[in-house]
Amino acid sequence: MSAKPYSFRLEPDLKQQADQLFAALGLSTNAAVNMFLRQAVAEQAFPFKPALTPNAETRQAMLETLSGQNLSGPYSSAASMFAALDVEDDEP
Repeated sequence: MSAKPYSFRLEPDLKQQADQLFAALGLSTNAAVNMFLRQAVAEQAFPFKPALTPNAETRQAMLETLSGQNLSGPYSSAASMFAALDVEDDEP
């Protein structure tokens, strides 16, 4: 099977950093991209877990939750939960 050329755009600095990284690992960028695509096809998913790093507000809320601060509930039904949320929305 012959390889088909494929073209895509990269920021020059990103390409340079990737080329250096892959060269240090003994690979060409082309080989690394092929490895990524083969693994994605094999897993039928990204071969890594894409994630957004939580911002400061989210991290603070997570820490408060873990320490038991600023919690609401428990609720006996979804309707009671939504009613409580509506009250919170009305508060200044």
